[in-house]
Amino acid sequence: MSAEVKVKVNGQTKTVPPGMTVKSLLEDLGEEEEVVSVQFNGRVLKKEEFSEVVVGEGDEVKILYFMGGGR
Repeated sequence: MSAEVKVKVNGQTKTVPPGMTVKSLLEDLGEEEEVVSVQFNGRVLKKEEFSEVVVGEGDEVKILYFMGGGR
């Protein structure tokens, strides 16, 4: 088994340890899971899935940020 897994995070290649969950990835990136949405291989995850979904070789993760504003 490989010691590293390459994934795309917001278009950038990142190397992570095998078995890393989306929740752990967010923590590693310094992102607060309460204020972001995550698209994983084209599917938007529910927040409760963050700790269940494991990131694997070649997966694509997009972190989506909420923007406030307007009147």
